[in-house]
Formats: sequence, structure tokens, C-alpha cells
Amino acid sequence: MSEKRITLRISGNPAEGGNVTIIAFIEKLEALKNALLHTERLISGSEKAAVKYKIIGASLKSPLTVTFEAIAVKPKNPLRKYRDLSEPTVHTFFTNLRAIRKKRIPRGGIDKPALNSYLKLGEKLGEEVFGIDIQNGKKQERITIDNEFVKNVVDLLGKEEIVFGSMSGRAEAFNVHDNSIFYIYPLAGTTRVVCKFPLTMQEEAKAALLKYVRVTGIMKYRPANTFPYEIDVTKIEELPNPEKLPTLGSLRGIISGGGKEKSEETIRRIRNAW
Repeated sequence: MSEKRITLRISGNPAEGGNVTIIAFIEKLEALKNALLHTERLISGSEKAAVKYKIIGASLKSPLTVTFEAIAVKPKNPLRKYRDLSEPTVHTFFTNLRAIRKKRIPRGGIDKPALNSYLKLGEKLGEEVFGIDIQNGKKQERITIDNEFVKNVVDLLGKEEIVFGSMSGRAEAFNVHDNSIFYIYPLAGTTRVVCKFPLTMQEEAKAALLKYVRVTGIMKYRPANTFPYEIDVTKIEELPNPEKLPTLGSLRGIISGGGKEKSEETIRRIRNAW
């Protein structure tokens, strides 16, 4: 079976025949959708979804079972290149579920918004929903979403290291509607880091948009993660565009005698001139 397939099973109160209410069913579908959207975001670094999910099977018998297949959203322009994230998203989703079951941070890393979306998969267990499991279409592997899973997510959310420091990168995606944030995209390492700033720094944050900056503030790290997932900003400094900085190749020939004498002789001559 395809790695792009996901089967969701939900059971209700056994005393009521295990049937699930419409509201509970919709809530779990919404939770699954959001968890997959955040998983895709971790891969692509973009908030815009490039994967949709088609229902290819369903059973009303308890447990209520629905099977989905991930499909890449193709651009309207057929000449435009795109990356098919359907299989990587489903694969990463199950990798993350397995890691959380073992109370570990996924190897590829995961941020707070994504963990919170996984947490909602297990909300209201024991109320209208009494059992949830999610199955991988290819490996036929079932991951149980139970109280232990929920506890593991809560524990992972609660463990973070906080230090004062700075990070450099390109500032993008300025947003003041829901939260006062922008994203910084480092030249290497992690995909992006959320930067939260106070309203008093709103003009500075706007001015930094699409520029290379150094952001200083309180940096928050998840367990086993080398890079912060969030920075509470206290200072923003504009930096020169790294693409316009001189390279080692541009230094060639600026020292007289270069190429005609040994490097030791060149250094000795310059030192003696001091």
C-alpha cells in the first residue's frame, strides 16, 4: 500500500455502542488536518499548504474508520516547477508520532506550534472519544493516541532551555494581526526561527523586513535541538547583505609580490615593514 495513505480510527463510549458524535468526529478530523499542515510546514518552511487529502475509504462500523490519501497540489501554471511533498509529509508525520510515543523529540526537530497540533489529536479522550489510532498505509503500522501519548507531548512542551543570545539571517513574513512576529531565515542550520517582538519595536521590525539582520534576545530551545525555535526579541541590527561581501577570491592579487614568492617570504616581508 502507498506511503501516502493514512487511516484514522475513532471509537466512542462503549456504553453507547462505540458510536461517535458528529462534533467529536469533525474535531478529530480538524486536529489531524492541522497536525499534517504543521508537519508539512516543518518540511517546506512555508505556511502555504502544498498537499491536500482525499477520502478514499470509510466505514461506519465501530470504530469509525476513514482512509485518506495525500495528493500534491499542482501549480496553476503547468510550466512552474514544484516539489511533491505528499509522501515526505506522511512519512514525517508517522516518524513524529513514533518519536512522541517514545517520549523523544523527532530527529528532524519539531517546534511548539507543531507539538501543540499533535497534542490536539488526543484532546477530550474519555469524554466523547474513547479510542483513537492512526495507521500508516504502507507499513500497516498503528499508532495509538491515548493518555500516555498526550502526557508525552505535554512533557516535551514543558522541557526547553532558555538562554540570552543572538542569531543572524534574513527577516521575512512580518505579522502583527494575531501576534507581533516575523521569521528569521539563517544562512545555514535550521529552516527558520520565530521572532516575537513588543509593540514598541514594531517600526524596527518593519524596517528589518527582507534584510539581513542580527536578532538579539531570549532564545528558546527544545530538547536535543541545536537551534532555537523562538526568540523574544530585544534588539534588531541590520547587517550587510552576505551576497555583496568580498569573497576570498576577490582578495587575490591585492598583496604585492603575491604569486612570485613563497607565502612565508611574503609574511616576513610585511612583518618587517611594520
